[in-house]
Amino acid sequence: MVGGTSPLLPRNTTEQYDTVLWTVAQAITNNTERHQFTRTFSREELLKAYAKGVTELSMDYLFRPAPNARPIWARLTARLIRRPGSNDIIAFNAVSDIDHMKTIDIIMKNTLVSQYDYITSIDVSTGKVAFIGVNLNNDMMDDILSGSDFDKITDICIQKHVAPDNQNAYKAYFNLERVVQKLDNEKQYEGIFRVLEDGTERYKRMIFSYIDRESKLLSLIQMDVTDLWKNQAEHEAALSAALIAAKQASSAKTNFLSRMSHEIRTPLNAIIGMDTIAAHNIENPEKMADCISKIGISARFLLSLINDILDMSRIESGKMLLKNERFLFRDFISDINTVIYNQTKAKGLDYECVVSSEIAEAYIGDSMKLQQIFVNILANAVKFTKTGKIFFDVRPLSGNGKQSTICFMINDTGVGIPEEMLENIFEPFEQGDSSTTATFGGTGLGLAITKSLVDLMNGSIRVRSIVGVGSEFTVEIPLTIDEETIATPLTDQTFDKSRALIVDDDLIVCEQTCNILRDIGMSSRNQGLNPSSSAAIAYPFSKEACEGNI
Repeated sequence: MVGGTSPLLPRNTTEQYDTVLWTVAQAITNNTERHQFTRTFSREELLKAYAKGVTELSMDYLFRPAPNARPIWARLTARLIRRPGSNDIIAFNAVSDIDHMKTIDIIMKNTLVSQYDYITSIDVSTGKVAFIGVNLNNDMMDDILSGSDFDKITDICIQKHVAPDNQNAYKAYFNLERVVQKLDNEKQYEGIFRVLEDGTERYKRMIFSYIDRESKLLSLIQMDVTDLWKNQAEHEAALSAALIAAKQASSAKTNFLSRMSHEIRTPLNAIIGMDTIAAHNIENPEKMADCISKIGISARFLLSLINDILDMSRIESGKMLLKNERFLFRDFISDINTVIYNQTKAKGLDYECVVSSEIAEAYIGDSMKLQQIFVNILANAVKFTKTGKIFFDVRPLSGNGKQSTICFMINDTGVGIPEEMLENIFEPFEQGDSSTTATFGGTGLGLAITKSLVDLMNGSIRVRSIVGVGSEFTVEIPLTIDEETIATPLTDQTFDKSRALIVDDDLIVCEQTCNILRDIGMSSRNQGLNPSSSAAIAYPFSKEACEGNI
């Protein structure tokens, strides 16, 4: 062959070579590999390669030996020589079955190398590094691959990529003399360090081990364990938080039992004491009556304590069930007001309850549990208020067909709740401080039961409070309107011709009175605040009377 223009094979076999090459290429499964194969082993490319001094070419490829057969790996090797006594170039092509070896090699790379940033071998005697596999592409890898001297690469990494508080430990870990000492007694020597990759903090696990102990040839593997480290840290933090919460819960229950032992003994002692006194004063009616009265008070208090404990127990065990019954809202509020009014009257407190005229006549729900919620909150307000006022406001927030969300707001002028205690105010067995029980009594379960009942009703409860000023509880409960219940008139009398003058220093009271008068048939208009005084004046009239003067 002269100048690379003579055929690679004798002319009478040229078509045979091209045909064989094309036939083999068609069996290759990957299009890119197929084109590379035909280009690499074409007669022109082989001649060009030989002209450049290349005498051997090889390529690995995956091909399917039959249409339905499993693809296998093969290696074609072409060795180029000049025919003795001529210019012809002869190509000796050999195909090797490398399927087993190639498959293992790919699996090793996919399962091992892909799990690591890099795998290196280190010659301890010379300090030279050879990279076997690299799986990263960032600024840190650029510095690691910048040379083959182990100490130099280590110094660069320390300066540019290791967290300052980790640098001394990192340098000590990568001291080859120390590594050899460690590996004399252990199969592996590993450590975890914080490094910076492209400005991002990552956690890296380094593992030294021997490739050959006699020749002091080591392997060093680096793998990224950032996600594992963070997950472990989060898991440990969660366990720590759970342990703290468990200890706090245990402490709270211990304190609760301590308080309850006192709270329960107090009325029991009173009952036993009054019983003994009564037994010695059978002939004294006045003394007997006094003892029986005190026994009744103590018994009712003891019953309330036991009920709270049982309610909390049922809630925590998931056995608290809600009823779905029709109830008249007017009666529901009236029952609450009867209980609370008597309590506020006994303490000399003012009590106001304002119900919006937009509230429906009847709803479907568990009226007893609802009453328990608001009696708990209102009773607390009374308990912690020495002077001033308790205000209970009820109004609808939103509605969607038969569904309506009712807002119940209760505020007082009581002692208030410290800000740091607000987060735990609805937790079981918690009270404002350790002196609360001693001063005011109670189990500390009332608000926890209230919150649990509100949650069972798919409602919400929140509180605002200022120490020395008072507290405000807002409860929002979704209820179903009972459209079948027809509102009954408050009276069978007709008042459409009557006139009334309402005067009060509280505008809300005036508006509420107007609503009540409107319910019995009287029209009304609100003249607002009198500029000359603090009195709020409203004039409810019939339509005819409103056109005249009063």
